Amino acid sequence: MQKTLLFFFLVLWAFSLSAQKNGTIFIQANSFRNTKGLMRFAVYKDKATFMDARKYYKNGRTAVTGSKVNATISVPPGRYAVSVLHDENENDNMDFTLGLPKEGFGISNISSFPFGKPPFEKCLITVEEGKNTVVIINMHYTAF
Repeated sequence: MQKTLLFFFLVLWAFSLSAQKNGTIFIQANSFRNTKGLMRFAVYKDKATFMDARKYYKNGRTAVTGSKVNATISVPPGRYAVSVLHDENENDNMDFTLGLPKEGFGISNISSFPFGKPPFEKCLITVEEGKNTVVIINMHYTAF
C-alpha cells in the first residue's frame, strides 16, 4: 500500500512539473468614439484563420464603458495575433458602408491601416508561460 501511494504521489509530482502554465493577454483598446455596444476581441494562432470572424482560436467581449476598454484572456505560451471590434449595434458582425468598415476596429501591432488585411506575421505577439503580455490597440474608424 505504501509503495502504491508513493508511486501515485511521484506520478502527480512529475505531472505537475511538466504541466505548462498559461500566459495572459491583457488587451488595452483605446480611442473608442462612444460607449455604445460591446468590444469584441479575437485571438488567432495561425495564418489560415487570421481575421476570419468565425475561426478564431479564442474570443471574448466586454461592455464599452469609456474611451479605453480592457480585457484579459488566458492562452498557452506561443505567438498570437489579436483583433478588436467595436460592435456598436451588438449584431456580432463588422458592419460596412460603401465597402468601408462602419464600426471601429484594431489589430495587434498595427497602428495605421492600408486597404486590406495586414500580414499575419506583423500582427504577432509573444505570450510567455505564466506571464502577462500587454497589447495596446488603438481603435480606427473609417466611415460615418
